[in-house]
Amino acid sequence: MEESIKSFTYNRNPWLTCEECLKKERDRVSHYLHSSTEPKLIEKVEHELLVVYVNQLLENENSGCAALFKEDKVEDLYQLYHKIPQGLELLENAFKEIPLPSAEERKVVKDVAVERKWATDAAIVRIMKSRKTLGYQQLVTECTEQVSKMFKPDIRTIKKRTDDLVAREFLERDQKDPSIFKYLA
Repeated sequence: MEESIKSFTYNRNPWLTCEECLKKERDRVSHYLHSSTEPKLIEKVEHELLVVYVNQLLENENSGCAALFKEDKVEDLYQLYHKIPQGLELLENAFKEIPLPSAEERKVVKDVAVERKWATDAAIVRIMKSRKTLGYQQLVTECTEQVSKMFKPDIRTIKKRTDDLVAREFLERDQKDPSIFKYLA
């Protein structure tokens, strides 16, 4: 057990995530150790990976608490911090330090989201108007190409916008193959 702890303390591979390290240890237990050692070993590995580096996890600019919060990865935050003793309290304190956006910043973010929604709708309608009938994957690919000149589109957003255009009767799904869209307007 001490050997595992030392390997994670001194030879940490920055490319391995916590979950990968835990999986690696579970595999090692199943192949080389008695199953009764697994809970204690996993507890020690979690401690070494999380508790010892909690401040780095909280403060890391690219993947820490603030980055996960900004990217709306609440489930990832919970998965990470519920394993740390008093982790949720640490998380609460970290949130208190994150400055809230001003009313003007919130308005700008909202306006940008609306503009992106319209740009995505316009791209889908342009594509479908020229093609008349198109499969969903091809529509997503062409829409992504067009819109990526302005911003990096999210596939879920394209799906939502396509569904909205179907609801507003600009497009319809093929009766035989629902992955094919037809232009109506």
